Amino acid sequence: MFIIIIFAIILVSQIRLPKPMFNFLMEPNKRVVFIVLDEKNEQIECSLNIFGKRTNISIIAPDTITLGYDVYTISGETVDHIVATQVEVASSDTTFFIIAEKRGGEIMLEDVIWAMDNYMLKYDGNTLYLSENGGRTYTKSLPIDIGTLKAVHVFKDGEVMFGDHQNMFYSHDWENYYQSTVLDIDGEPFIRTRYDNFTMAGRVNHRVIINGTEVFCWGNYSMTAGTEYVNINAWYTVDKGQTIKSAYAFRSDRDDLESEFLYTRHIHNIDVNPADTTFWMQTGDFTTGGVHQSHVLKGSYDLEEDKWNWELIGSGNNFKWCNVVFYEGYAYWAWDITPGGVVKSAYNSISDIEKHEQIFFAPNDCTEVVISDSGEMVVFITMYGGPESPRKFWYSEDRETFHEIVGWFPDKYDTPNTFYWTVSQITNDGRLICGIWVPDEVSFLDWDFRPGQDVAPLIRAQGFPNALLPQGDE
Repeated sequence: MFIIIIFAIILVSQIRLPKPMFNFLMEPNKRVVFIVLDEKNEQIECSLNIFGKRTNISIIAPDTITLGYDVYTISGETVDHIVATQVEVASSDTTFFIIAEKRGGEIMLEDVIWAMDNYMLKYDGNTLYLSENGGRTYTKSLPIDIGTLKAVHVFKDGEVMFGDHQNMFYSHDWENYYQSTVLDIDGEPFIRTRYDNFTMAGRVNHRVIINGTEVFCWGNYSMTAGTEYVNINAWYTVDKGQTIKSAYAFRSDRDDLESEFLYTRHIHNIDVNPADTTFWMQTGDFTTGGVHQSHVLKGSYDLEEDKWNWELIGSGNNFKWCNVVFYEGYAYWAWDITPGGVVKSAYNSISDIEKHEQIFFAPNDCTEVVISDSGEMVVFITMYGGPESPRKFWYSEDRETFHEIVGWFPDKYDTPNTFYWTVSQITNDGRLICGIWVPDEVSFLDWDFRPGQDVAPLIRAQGFPNALLPQGDE
């Protein structure tokens, strides 16, 4: 084996390569050597991801590493262009996928908790760090001393808002931060419960600009006994976190049927239809005593009057959604039941369940659907309700044919129940950042130390090299 490796190194050293590429040597015993060279024919470190069945692989890049897992990443400087190569190991039906990519780094983004546009936000437990160029450099930092991080948002101009169980904070200069003023639905100071007053279950992926003002709206999510069903609000801010107001307050008494407000356990998400600037609130989870907790409401906001109008679209299992995306006149939502999947409806027919069309059937609860600007779709599931491994997710180029993608988690996060959660918006450079949740080890509602992972390279390496790339960047 040693002689073969030396021979491979000598052989490729005689070749002048115009661009970085992989030179690989295959042997019948499934041991594969990869040597990564730059345009000067010198070995370089790069981000290298290996996808395949369990086996032993030797890699030189420039260090030799033996791998025994489905996927492994060597971190370091990246090569100058996208490479997606399929290699079949000799005398075996095992297939390995190799990808080296330029896009600012490796597949694992350990401390990244939020991404949108060109922004990327990291949190190490003590300090927030902001990148304005997709994670290549982090030029702003803000030490914070709060409880468990439960909510965060970066506004269009780079200013930040964040919160713990009981308070929200904002910084407009990345030097100091201040506690937000929080007002209840009646305009009076909000009286907090102990937990989850502002908790975001996922990464809220919208920007709404009305007459130059960014309107940010989200809902709180709680599974804590004694707190769920209580103080469940749709929150909003028009001054980048300085003042936070309730746009809608669910009632906490299930049997108070005279209340003008609905009853729910928690809010899954609030998404936006950019075509008409409406806000779509989705709640869960059950029906008890004949009273539904799962609702979809459509909200519209009058900035000049500072008033909200909410319309109930539907309640019950057909309206138990995790998120919804609007694309070319249709709504596509993640159906949070078992078996779940993705359901489609023409925009004007969403309230009519007879017009709902399930376009993808997921074996477990469906937790997230993402659609790119060009119409590609990515679908994620949880560990709940079904038999499928939650490390799997699905990719579709046309929202009709879906392809299974095998995910990957590092050893310290890899359990049978680990799954992707808090999926960010596709960034301007084609990243799809997901959080990783390890059940029984950390609450998926805690944003602290939850690792981030870019799953776009996983899709590209498994047969779709241009997946999620910006149009014109293939």
